[in-house]
Amino acid sequence: MKRLFETENVGGEGTPQLGRSKDAKTRSRKASIVNNTFLPRRRDAEKLSSLKRTYCPNVLTSYRLKKCAFTLAEVLVTLGIIGVVSAMTVPTLMQNYQRKVYVTQLHKVYSEMSQALSLYITKKNAVNLKESRFNTIDGLNDFISSHLKVVKDCGSAVKDCFASQYGYINSSTVISGGNPTCNRVITLASGAILCIDVENGSGSINEDDEQEGSTTNLKGAVATIEVDVNGTSGPNIFGRDYFVMFIDNDGTIKDYAFEEYGLVTDSSKGSYTGAFGKIMDDGWQMNY
Repeated sequence: MKRLFETENVGGEGTPQLGRSKDAKTRSRKASIVNNTFLPRRRDAEKLSSLKRTYCPNVLTSYRLKKCAFTLAEVLVTLGIIGVVSAMTVPTLMQNYQRKVYVTQLHKVYSEMSQALSLYITKKNAVNLKESRFNTIDGLNDFISSHLKVVKDCGSAVKDCFASQYGYINSSTVISGGNPTCNRVITLASGAILCIDVENGSGSINEDDEQEGSTTNLKGAVATIEVDVNGTSGPNIFGRDYFVMFIDNDGTIKDYAFEEYGLVTDSSKGSYTGAFGKIMDDGWQMNY
């Protein structure tokens, strides 16, 4: 009897039959493992390649660029949408920005005048503006020369400093120049123009409680200041860049017009729009 592991000369001398059968099984098993391991990876690679052809990668070849580029129609539609949105939003943004600029300029004048009035009372060792004689022409001139930075002095002529015309927010009415006067008309270093009238600056108070020879109604205040916060630059509209302030005897700055009849956006009250008081009441915001 032949041994179990004895070789036979089948298909060649000395070829081990049982060993060859084992080698074949081993190779078959290894091939199966390889196929099961690498074929899914190959399929995934093919899918990834397909996706790369479908979706644009960061670096595009000329072939992929042709596959992924936008058409002219798509570009034009996108630009059209951007244009419509801009046309709807940009004007509002610009208006809001300009309102903030006006308020900033107004607050600067308010702060400068408040500090100057307080310092003037202290300098004169007085308890109020009347005691310091601020409410006289001589006192006003002394106050301006010692506490304000003036770059242009127009005397009492409004037309020499202010713009020639002013309008209203909700009215087509325009006030033209003429020859109005104030006790003092000056341009500050900030660019703001002031028309200042004091209580005893130009004659007595008439039966309408209006100072004779003056363009303003003092409404019981020691003085009034009409201010164009950005000089003669536009828009030159009452309540936008032109405001009226009232100075109390203790040096505080108020808006008696706003306290009396609120905000007025038409021509019914002249330059007394109450806009200054409205802005202060809204926390230094121009919400109209």
